[in-house]
Amino acid sequence: MWRSHLSLCAVRRGCVPGVATPRRSVRRALGAAERRRARTGLGLDVAGPAPLNVPHDKGRWAGMRARIADGAGWRALLFQLVMFPWRVLSFTLSVTFLVTGWVVALFPTYSWVFHHYVGWPGYRLYDFTSGGERHHYYITSPAQVLAVGLVGAVLVLLTPKLIRALTGVDRAAVRSLLG
Repeated sequence: MWRSHLSLCAVRRGCVPGVATPRRSVRRALGAAERRRARTGLGLDVAGPAPLNVPHDKGRWAGMRARIADGAGWRALLFQLVMFPWRVLSFTLSVTFLVTGWVVALFPTYSWVFHHYVGWPGYRLYDFTSGGERHHYYITSPAQVLAVGLVGAVLVLLTPKLIRALTGVDRAAVRSLLG
């Protein structure tokens, strides 16, 4: 009983995030959610826009006109449209660098597998035939294995810097479009 009463009160007051109510638009709710995410995840405190001035005494069309002309709402929508592909790209780059770095850094620990179980003299980088001539290259010597491991360690150490740079773009977008 009391739960349904609270949810009904919340809907009446227009404080349910993401729901279009007379007092709050979906675009503004998305902007508020992104500002909250930036505050908790990035430590970036961005002030919200001024409240939407919807004239109640001039009728429905005036209220609709006020919501359509809401610059903060449109900037929040633009933020969502711009940042979606950027976040997909940054997630892909972050995971790729992290996983590739660790796989390559740990290469010296599993490089013996190729000779023992696969029958190759080492890890095969490439193997192709062109013009009747076979081209192949294997990582076989301990110096090569160590060099590969060091390249992986460098990738692992560069991954946090990459993530910080990608997050910096996110911070700049929050400041410019939602601030």
